[in-house]
Amino acid sequence: MTLSQIADYADLITAAGVVLSLLFVAFEMHSSNRQAKRANMQSMLTGIRQLKHWGRDPHTVEILVRGRESFQQLTSAEKFVFANYMEECFAAYDSFLLVRDSNLLRAGEAERAGRGAFRDFVSYPGAREWWHQSGMQIRWPTHLVKAIETVVAEAEAKVS
Repeated sequence: MTLSQIADYADLITAAGVVLSLLFVAFEMHSSNRQAKRANMQSMLTGIRQLKHWGRDPHTVEILVRGRESFQQLTSAEKFVFANYMEECFAAYDSFLLVRDSNLLRAGEAERAGRGAFRDFVSYPGAREWWHQSGMQIRWPTHLVKAIETVVAEAEAKVS
């Protein structure tokens, strides 16, 4: 075997090694992407579970029920409680949007579920009052503000 033939075999082995390395990187990227999608879904579910914890204290529940009807009728301290709850609700909605964008669920499923849940939520006048007065529109990410504005507009159109 000549030195030229050995060099040709070495080039072939090197090329095969590069192809195998690229396949390994592709597999790892796919695996990492799958893990990120699962983490997004878990984050969404955790946010929804945390919202349910607000219902453990009867005094807090009473504030939330009155706040849904009229944000303006709450005291300053109650407005603070209601505002914190609202922020958590809309942060949970953002999780629906992240899951939608991750393609973890079929197209539209997460967004449809999120919109349905939050359309019902903002059907209360106090919830919409809070949104319009909160100033959150300038502090939250644009994609979330647009999604919330859409749901709020749908709820207001339904009331009109």
